[in-house]
Amino acid sequence: MRRAIAYTAFACLMLLGTACGADTIFGEKTNPQAEIELGLAASKYYEQQEGLSTNKEAQARVDRIGQALVAYLDKKMYPYRFKVLSPNIINAFCLPGGYIYIYQGLLNALPDDDAVAYVIAHEIAHGYNRHWAKRTENMASLSLFMGIVSAITNDSSVANRTMLLTYFKYSRDDEFYADMCGMNYMWEAGFDLAGALEVMDIFVGMQKHDDTPEYLSTHPNATDRAAKIKAQISELEKDKPRIQKPAITSEAVDAALAGVVGKIPSLQTAQNQWYPLAVGNQWTYQITDASAKTAYTTRVVAKIAVKENAIYRMETSFGENMCVQSQMLATESEVWRRARPNSPASPWVPEFVLGENMPEPVTKGGASYEFLGKEDITLSCGSFPSALKIRKTLADNGGIYDLWFVKGVGLVQRTCKETGVTETLVKYQLAK
Repeated sequence: MRRAIAYTAFACLMLLGTACGADTIFGEKTNPQAEIELGLAASKYYEQQEGLSTNKEAQARVDRIGQALVAYLDKKMYPYRFKVLSPNIINAFCLPGGYIYIYQGLLNALPDDDAVAYVIAHEIAHGYNRHWAKRTENMASLSLFMGIVSAITNDSSVANRTMLLTYFKYSRDDEFYADMCGMNYMWEAGFDLAGALEVMDIFVGMQKHDDTPEYLSTHPNATDRAAKIKAQISELEKDKPRIQKPAITSEAVDAALAGVVGKIPSLQTAQNQWYPLAVGNQWTYQITDASAKTAYTTRVVAKIAVKENAIYRMETSFGENMCVQSQMLATESEVWRRARPNSPASPWVPEFVLGENMPEPVTKGGASYEFLGKEDITLSCGSFPSALKIRKTLADNGGIYDLWFVKGVGLVQRTCKETGVTETLVKYQLAK
């Protein structure tokens, strides 16, 4: 609904064709203080509509990285503010006056501080260069604009005016320029420029799917951006002296990671031969019961290094309109899952125990696991000899599940004895 309102108002204004300079806000002369006040009004609107994240560690992380970047700006027009919005979506934006927002979903997708620094630096560059103001050059005078907005939305507040700005795309040149400036900010502040390429790798992966986030749809192609970023890294490394990266206490690092991956169980992660986790792996399953068939796809989209451990971010898609995120880690004999990455309180719980030498059932995390031997299994996606068969019995409701795992492939079939529902692997792709 908000998008329809924004484009309707924009179309009306473009038809009017009355130009005003880039040093105006909808026809009014402006200065940094006026822009700060405008941004403050708009920030209240967004924070009320979207909700600020309650993840204190994530907020501290974003503020720490943002302020480290701002410290090296040659001109500080605004008291830059950095905040995390709670929705689990891939997005970030900058309002007038240096108000910069990053959504929890995007923050969760970024592997380390250098990747976060790239996104924040890119948004700082939009604000520093006042790219938002260029989008008002063809707008009509304030009074006429306000009349249109009031008629469409029944709200003539300054927040509503500024809210519309975030729906108007920056030009392709503005986006590339923000990348260039942002990379310079990162370099000046001592962040590793490889963080920008890590972000581009994630974005390239997302653009391969039909569910490309809105944030990427308003930017140039990620592959093109990555090529320009690589060229700029070469130039910076050749021509510009580099300072030491800002010092971060081990406590701050631990807190930042805790905000992304929660409290990790006391385990030593390792590759599990029966459930391989690697970025790029994906599995598609068909669900069959007595009355219907449906399917879902689970894929590994990112790896987060936490000291000696490796955490993997997972996405499970059900059709075109529903995508559920989770995190997983593995040991040599177990697989653990964290179901709600947005919530710092979301616990890690055992998902599978995969020992093939269990003489007795193993009880862990509210379920017991029993090794039933090995079986050959043939599916539409292939024939698999010596699949590991495990029976999982839930303690709370007594539900019984039989699971088959294939070495180097993962879970290939799961059946529920009570309901008769079967999940069968129909397609898979493993990273090389």
